Amino acid sequence: MTVPLRQRPLDAVLAATYAGFVCSTFTVDVWAVTGWIHGDDPLARALALYTGSFDPLFGVMPFYVWAVMLVSVLFFGPMDLAIVYALIRGRAWIRTPALFVSGMQFCCMVCYFVFQAMGPHPPRSWPVVIAANGPYLLAPVVLSARLWKGRGLS
Repeated sequence: MTVPLRQRPLDAVLAATYAGFVCSTFTVDVWAVTGWIHGDDPLARALALYTGSFDPLFGVMPFYVWAVMLVSVLFFGPMDLAIVYALIRGRAWIRTPALFVSGMQFCCMVCYFVFQAMGPHPPRSWPVVIAANGPYLLAPVVLSARLWKGRGLS
């Protein structure tokens, strides 16, 4: 029998976090991959303000950043949606795929922070870039720790 989500507060927080990731992936990352990031719609203007003020690397979008965004759109977004579903419904089948995806997400975010630190387009504000991107580094670690011991979600 599945334990209700209200009795699994960490799972509820993780589900909400990953739901936010899904929204971000299918807006910001899609805009980045398609080039709409340089458009004139409200999201593109907000992203231009962010990149111009804090994170020029994301605005310049070199190929290696674009490739990470493409992986996010094609792989992380759908997997994050599955993680949200499994966390809410208490489905244990998510354990192995979530551990795999969490490792990939963590690796991609470490690479992004290295690109920031060592590349030609450093952040104008590390605190803002860390606040905007830190959850993508922290949540996979928390999810992996939650699932590592082989405990199911029920």
